[in-house]
Amino acid sequence: MSGLALGYLFCSCLCLVMAAFVLGRHEKSLTRDAFLVQVFCGFVWQMGSFFVLTAHDVVAATFFSRIAYIGCVFLSVASYQLVVSFLQIEAQRKFIKMGYYVGAVLFIPLLATNLLVDQARVYPWGFWFNAGVLHPIFLVYFGIFGLMALVNLVVHLGRAQDRVERNKIRLMLLGYVICYLSVIDFLPDYGHAVFPLGFLFVYAWFFINWFIIKFYDFFSMWRRIVQ
Repeated sequence: MSGLALGYLFCSCLCLVMAAFVLGRHEKSLTRDAFLVQVFCGFVWQMGSFFVLTAHDVVAATFFSRIAYIGCVFLSVASYQLVVSFLQIEAQRKFIKMGYYVGAVLFIPLLATNLLVDQARVYPWGFWFNAGVLHPIFLVYFGIFGLMALVNLVVHLGRAQDRVERNKIRLMLLGYVICYLSVIDFLPDYGHAVFPLGFLFVYAWFFINWFIIKFYDFFSMWRRIVQ
């Protein structure tokens, strides 16, 4: 088993640890549930990547790459959902439902074909994902919700009325900016032999969010943010 595969395995285990920590210490809320959805999507993607890297043949690698994309399809929408819940932007909740609907109706069925994820590629480090002909459309969908999450954080950073709220938003924004650098993992999907180290940026996201949860009461309800 390669060190790269172990990196993705450990990252998926961190998802489970973080989920258990949040479930055990925080009461049910929209923000907590959104956080758990995002972590679960991340777990599916990271664990799926581990199985792709350790597959013994191209058939198994292709199967696991499509399983991994179930998490990937909903990940940016889940990130957007967390930001909307975190900032309590009620007017944007309709876009969350729209995002999940598009993912479930359009992209998930495509995983049964070669149109979204094609037969796995082979690189020096092992098997990896292979973008299908409709994958660029998925990237637009993925990017739109990721960008909307960032825009909301930037806008509300200027509206927060006290230091603690600004620090929460600033740290969350930093976490997402770093985590989104993991999109470098899409490059080998298109045949570019770029070593897929995106999980390292996910580690940084975990650390930043643990810091917010530990020291800033991440899941507290806000009443002073200007909508």
